[in-house]
Amino acid sequence: QLKYKRAGSVGQTILSAPSPVPPAPAKTSEVSEDLGSLPPAAATPAEETPAPPVDAVKSAPPADPLASELCTIRLRYKQPTSNESTKIETTVIDQRFLLGTQLPLTKDYLWATAVAEFGLVLRHSSFVGSGNFSQVLELAQSAIGDDPTGQRREFLTLVRQTQHLEHQREAQIAELSKMVREDEQLVHRRDEAAKNAELMAKASCSGKYKTLLRQLEVPTDQANYGDFKDYGRWDETEYQSFKNLPPGYWVYAAPHWYIWNESTEQAAVTPK
Repeated sequence: QLKYKRAGSVGQTILSAPSPVPPAPAKTSEVSEDLGSLPPAAATPAEETPAPPVDAVKSAPPADPLASELCTIRLRYKQPTSNESTKIETTVIDQRFLLGTQLPLTKDYLWATAVAEFGLVLRHSSFVGSGNFSQVLELAQSAIGDDPTGQRREFLTLVRQTQHLEHQREAQIAELSKMVREDEQLVHRRDEAAKNAELMAKASCSGKYKTLLRQLEVPTDQANYGDFKDYGRWDETEYQSFKNLPPGYWVYAAPHWYIWNESTEQAAVTPK
């Protein structure tokens, strides 16, 4: 039920969202026509008299438990030169929601839904669900109607322009992301090249050896030779599980052995 305000002025804007409640059966058939006044009911010793509703002008209970009335609006007004007020009353009925029937939605309702969804999509709201600009356009086009002022067609143009700008923005973001990935890959390759150059400089003993022949991964030798060992020349063709090794100058830079073809110092070393 909606309570009214006696001293209000006509022209005020009042927004109310009441919960639809089926009206209760009247306790008496005599109801005062004046708003908000009811004849007193006698109380019995066995039970207390329940408080009367705000307005019980309608006393007949609905046939269906779920009432079809969403709300009742009552208004009283007086002419400037009159002392008596005139009452206006109207009932708002929406069986689509209260009775659960599958009645077709009006174009105005569909249009309002499209406009609301457009706002959610535009703000990237977490409540938009699977909504998108294409869905807004589809819904709005189905509810455009006669559109005598052309405002609804103007809204469709606005949605299309916004969708186009959004596609452009997404394309720009994708292009920027691609450029960032390419720059990251370039920096990674440059760092790897610098790292390899530093490693090769270490493995060649700062240019002492040239022409790399083989590279063997033997991490267990770090326990014997540490992080670095310039072993010198060794002409054996087998080492651990490696076969057919070329003769050359051996350098250990953990975790690899590097076999070089020549030495700038031409100093052969006989391993112990």
